[in-house]
Amino acid sequence: LYWDKLGAIVPQSYDDRMDSQMLKRYTPEIECLYKEGIFKPFNPETLMRSQNSRQALRDELKETLYPTKLKKTKTPIVVQRCDVAIYQDKVAYEVFSELKERGLAIGSEDEHGIYLFEKRTANVYMSLLAKHLALNAPEPTVPSSDSAAELDLMFGNDEKMEPENLIISPHFSDLIPTPNPDVPLRTILKFKKRHEAELIAFHAVMEGFEQAIASCENAKQLKSVVQAQKDQIKKQT
Repeated sequence: LYWDKLGAIVPQSYDDRMDSQMLKRYTPEIECLYKEGIFKPFNPETLMRSQNSRQALRDELKETLYPTKLKKTKTPIVVQRCDVAIYQDKVAYEVFSELKERGLAIGSEDEHGIYLFEKRTANVYMSLLAKHLALNAPEPTVPSSDSAAELDLMFGNDEKMEPENLIISPHFSDLIPTPNPDVPLRTILKFKKRHEAELIAFHAVMEGFEQAIASCENAKQLKSVVQAQKDQIKKQT
């Protein structure tokens, strides 16, 4: 409702065949957003082609998956249960090779173009891939997820998160009114068009809220700012 556009990580091989079947490769909801010009596919190959960007992703992946203490000791490699499918187009080969050496990923014997990751490794990798694609996007982009654990991987928890990113913390999900899960997508899109001016004004209000959050020096100030914003929104709804 509140975002101008939404995106997802989509391999080019999945989206580059602009034929009559292209949209049918998406879910009905994404197909609807695509037709409205709201959905944007993010091709991971744009990140993989840049050596610096690719290396930054690898470095953060190592820091997240491999604690410093384990890096300095030689421990036996135990192959984990790898059953989470990830398109090969989303993973640089050197990253897959490193994960495979540590027993965290394997090639799929049944499906072409698929790697199988250990569950936590898959969550970490996809979260960081989204984060780095957003950092390298040509327009301001905020990575997000419906998983609190993945948001923590992208930004850290609320205590470690940069103040300007707290706006997307799942702990503040009740800050602004949102449609019920059973509201049809078409109804939401019609509402957006009908109240376009109000939504633009609301964006300005939320930008002010982000600035107020960024100026907070401790958790007590943060809670006070959030509560004040909640009260203001309730008065106007």
